[in-house]
Amino acid sequence: MFNSKVNHMTVIVKGVRDDDYEGRELMMEVVRRNCKMDPRLVSQMVYSIRTYEDGKKKRTDFNVEFEAFSMGGIIRDFELLKKAGVIKQVEKKQYTNYLVY
Repeated sequence: MFNSKVNHMTVIVKGVRDDDYEGRELMMEVVRRNCKMDPRLVSQMVYSIRTYEDGKKKRTDFNVEFEAFSMGGIIRDFELLKKAGVIKQVEKKQYTNYLVY
C-alpha cells in the first residue's frame, strides 16, 4: 500500500537573486511543483546558507531538500531560472560516509 523507499536529495543553489522578490519563496515553489508531499512541510525543506552582495544585487545561497521528487521537473525549473539570470549555479550536495573502527 505504501512505498517504503523514498528518494531523497539535497541541492545547493548558489547566487539566487534576492532583490525584487523573496528568493526563499522561489525555492519553495520549485519544491512544491516537483515533490509529492504535504504543502505545509515545504517551508522546512529550504535553508538559507548565506547572503551577500554581488555588485549592486543582493544574492543568497540555499540548501534545498527534495523528497519523492520528479527529477525531470527539477532540472527543467533550475535550467529556466539559470537562463533567466535568477540563479548562478546548482550542485548536488555530496555526503561523506565515515567508517569508524
